[in-house]
This record gives sequence, structure tokens and C-alpha cells, in this order.
Amino acid sequence: MTLIVPSEKLAGLITLESAIDAVAEAYRATARQPGFSATHTRLHYDGRRLTVHPGGSLPDRMAGLFAHFERLDFGTSAQGYTGVGRRVYAAYDTETAELAAVILGSLPLFPFEGVDAFGTETAITSAVGTRLLGRAESRTMALLGTGRQARRHLLAMARLFPLTTIRVYSRDPENVERFCTEMSAYVDVRLVPATGSELAVAGADLVICATASNVPVLNGECLSPGAHVTSIVNGNRIAVRPGEPPRFRREVDDATVRRADVICAVMPEQAIKDEQGDLAEPVLKGLIQWRDVRDLGCILDGTQNGRTDKDQITLFKQNSDQGVGFMALARLALEAAREHGIGVTV
Repeated sequence: MTLIVPSEKLAGLITLESAIDAVAEAYRATARQPGFSATHTRLHYDGRRLTVHPGGSLPDRMAGLFAHFERLDFGTSAQGYTGVGRRVYAAYDTETAELAAVILGSLPLFPFEGVDAFGTETAITSAVGTRLLGRAESRTMALLGTGRQARRHLLAMARLFPLTTIRVYSRDPENVERFCTEMSAYVDVRLVPATGSELAVAGADLVICATASNVPVLNGECLSPGAHVTSIVNGNRIAVRPGEPPRFRREVDDATVRRADVICAVMPEQAIKDEQGDLAEPVLKGLIQWRDVRDLGCILDGTQNGRTDKDQITLFKQNSDQGVGFMALARLALEAAREHGIGVTV
């Protein structure tokens, strides 16, 4: 029997902390079971994009896929959505082979969003990598971006670190002011509008790039010793306008990559496959090699080193949510639905 679960019915039933812990354990298992995790597949045509994330999490007894579809608009400096379909989880029980659940929609993990929110899972994976590589005593954070992902990352990081000050920057000062006013109700941290990205980043323990930018928003020369950077843009080569030659989509600059003592990606293989700009272009330039990019699961498992010194600069390239993480979240959703009598069995 299969449980069909409308995700909006799960609001308030899954905590950020439980989601972060579950996803971390699922990725940790990939170091021991690499064959149960695979790169996602994306199909593009003229602003249309279908993405399928396959994978499994044996600790959760879940395997299956997460799928979504969007209509996209690529501007000169940023990517936007003109249409977004409802996300779908399809999760099998790995021991019985039963289709255990179909979950309709991204999980409602954040209190400031409505039932039509999408892409809520991205901040959870970001939080796993940031907690792993950032210094536990981090007090100051720079947040570049004020959109939906910036809001989610703000709340997730404020739950993980003893932050006292978060400096917020985006290109539109009005957006920054509005963001700081609205989000101050959700975090017990001082939110400070920054008039420039360099001013936001200087001296920050954590730097979170949560934008839809096509061009670098972070000047790596401004990073202080010991800083940690998390970046979420993961697009492959794009053509900004019809007739233009493809170029790399970037969120961090070459200096950020060059200065990083530790570079970790959710899945380096995905970055190679998609030619993801923040890593692929520095590789082409000879600034780094692919073997320098470490794997999230391997660092969690201890088979690769993460941060080993408080003064190291670390970079977590949240280069794609993978099926393994979605299956860990599917387990949480299924358990919550069963406990509270949510969904329809077919």
C-alpha cells in the first residue's frame, strides 16, 4: 500500500534540526554505499527544465526519486522562474520493495512561507555542509541575497551557530531594508543592512551566498582567515541571450576558490558532469584540479579531511541536492504523516 501525502499538511511537524540531522546521516552513508547515490539528470529546452534526482538512503530504508519542472528566464545577471510545477517525491521501502509514499510538494520547513513554497530542501543541505566546515563558535555572518533562499538560509544558520550579527547585502537597498525588518521576527540575531558586499564580508566568520546570480557576488579577497563560505548557484554553462556564446554561471569569484584551503561539494561528480561554473571554470584556468574538490559524504564519514585548523578558509559548494538527501526527508515526512493520520492510502 502507498501513502499519498500532500506536503502542506505536514506544516509544523518536521523541525529544521531533525531535517538537517537526517540529511547529514544519509550523506554520511554514501561514503560506504556510493552505488546508491547518483547524479541528477536535467533536460533543457527553450526555457523549459525537467530535473530528476534518483538515489537511496539505506539508514532510512528509502530509495526513489525527487522530480520537478520549471519554466526559466535567464537575464544578464540572474536566473528567474516564470513557472514552477509542484515537486514530487516517490519513495520505495528498500527492504520490502513497496512503494511506501508519494509526497506532493516541497516540505513546509519554514514558518514564514505559504503552502506553495518550493525548493525548501536546498537550505537543509547547505546547513549540513556549513555545520561540518564552519567554525562552531562563529558569531558574525555575511548573507548575500534577500530572496526566498536567503530567508531559508538565514533561519537555518541561526539555528546552528551562536550568531550575534548578520550583515545582509543585495543590489537593491530597499530589499535589504525590508528583509532585515521582516526576518528579525524569526531570529534572535541583529540584522544589519550592508551597503556593499565587501563591507558585509569583511571580518565575517560565515559567508552565505544565497542568490540566483549569473555573475560572482563574492570578492574572495575580502575573506578573513578562518572564514567559511557556502554558495548555492549550481547552473551549468548558459547562454544569457540568444546568439551569445555559452559562458559559465558563477556566484563566487576565482579568488574565493584560489584562497580556499578546503573545497567541498555535495557531489563533485555532479559538478564535473554539469560543468558547474564556480568549480569548472577555475579548473579550466588551472587554479584548482578536480581532485582538490572533496565529497560531502566522505568528509562526514571521516574518509576525507574537512577543516583541520581554525585559520583555514573553507568553501562548501552546495552544488546540487541529491536523491539520497531527498529520501532522508521522505522518511521524515512519511513518519510524520503516519503519526498524525495525514494522507490517503491507495
